[in-house]
Amino acid sequence: MLTWGRSWGNRELVLDGTTVGRFDTGTFRERTTVQLGTETWEYARQPGGQILGTGPMGSLTPFQLWATRRSFFTYTWDVVTPAAPYELKQGMFSTAFQVLRGGVQIGEARRAGMVTSRFSLGVTPDVPLQDQVFLLWVVEASERRRSHSSTASAN
Repeated sequence: MLTWGRSWGNRELVLDGTTVGRFDTGTFRERTTVQLGTETWEYARQPGGQILGTGPMGSLTPFQLWATRRSFFTYTWDVVTPAAPYELKQGMFSTAFQVLRGGVQIGEARRAGMVTSRFSLGVTPDVPLQDQVFLLWVVEASERRRSHSSTASAN
């Protein structure tokens, strides 16, 4: 299971009890640099709301990972990576996201605890680490957007 470190403000990425990376969030909420071992990846919100992941930085042919929200009315995301296309699907009254690949559920992302807004991601072991981290980031970004839109509509 991929999750965040336990202490307040911790940006470590922990996979099955071992630290595997770190998020360094930029000044904009949906922009971050991710360290995965010796690799550096960058994630950023694009015009129109898509999320683009690029990396490893400095390589001759960096990969691109894309996440696109299906519609304004749902929190279902189509995520495309070099390894596979995925779908992140959140039910209307659920806080958990199903992770699907080829229409088959391969895991889910859910809140890491009762008093945290952070998520943890559990998927099958054949999903590459860079895909897991990007999926976790998309879940976090989606939840922030949902939270901001519900706060704005309440005012």
